[in-house]
Amino acid sequence: MDTELFCSSRWKYRGEGHSSLVLFHTEEPRVVLRLKKMDVKPGILTSGKAREEIMEYQRDFMQKIMRPLVGERYVPRQRIVSLPRDFVEKMSERTEKERPRNRLVKVINSDACVGLLMPDVCFLPGLSSKASDIIADDRVIRQIRMDVDETNLMELDAPHPYPTFCIEIKPKCGFLPPPYDSPLRSCKFCLFQRLKVKRGKWKRVSEYCPLDLFSGNTCRVQTALRGLLSTPQNNLRVFQDGKCLFAEDIESSSPLEQLDKLKSVLRPFFPGEDPTGSLMTILSRILTESSSSLSTHSTPICKQSAYNSSENTAANNTGSPCSLLRKLLDIQHAA
Repeated sequence: MDTELFCSSRWKYRGEGHSSLVLFHTEEPRVVLRLKKMDVKPGILTSGKAREEIMEYQRDFMQKIMRPLVGERYVPRQRIVSLPRDFVEKMSERTEKERPRNRLVKVINSDACVGLLMPDVCFLPGLSSKASDIIADDRVIRQIRMDVDETNLMELDAPHPYPTFCIEIKPKCGFLPPPYDSPLRSCKFCLFQRLKVKRGKWKRVSEYCPLDLFSGNTCRVQTALRGLLSTPQNNLRVFQDGKCLFAEDIESSSPLEQLDKLKSVLRPFFPGEDPTGSLMTILSRILTESSSSLSTHSTPICKQSAYNSSENTAANNTGSPCSLLRKLLDIQHAA
């Protein structure tokens, strides 16, 4: 156990989902730590041993199933690490003020002093030499640096003067469930949106439709990205050097204020009236950059989609998603 690495003052809250909370290391090495949460209701606590087994399952699923299917380039190795109990307790207390109110029904499980350590993808690959000098359990940090270098995305041997922007998208299910001739013809995500708004989880229905993102068609992908900007919910977050700039769960400001802030931050890099639009244009090109082994395909249009298919011919509704999206779609179909 590396006591220097797990110093609570060097870790901050990054975000969370239904079952896990993520912390990020504010200094070198650039890593994140995933911790399991538990319900605060009495009588349904999970033992530390059971939590560790759950993490082992999640790690093995990512390494033995997702990594071969999606590719090592996109799935970094994860290591289970032992954590000091006081570190877990302090982080549980410190992060409570930063967490969204609707997430406070669960807390960090202080009895399970284990976590998943992995590279922080909010920063460009290529950790500083300091990372290799910090050795945690089973030489974790050295292995993580090797994993990042294996991606061959970019090597940074010296500090760079520009900020790193990271865009996180949760694409959701990208195909239309059977029967395909149903008059509803709506995807799972869009149908659940109505239910979540009715139950009060979201104030309004998302303008995003996963089928458009997975279509590979430039116009539909841009429609999907515009929908994410208008109603990010928990499906879109934008980071600058690890700090979240844009997300619906930031309670300190309204979505419009966040969007204005994002535009002001992007303007030096994307001159013009609409810097966010320029960023989304670049992102749409990346998401429609097809692999040579992929053929053009047609994706059904969800009835709830904001994409106006009446102004587009059937031929224009075809496209080729990037290799990663196509692999994810194939995995979803097989599941």
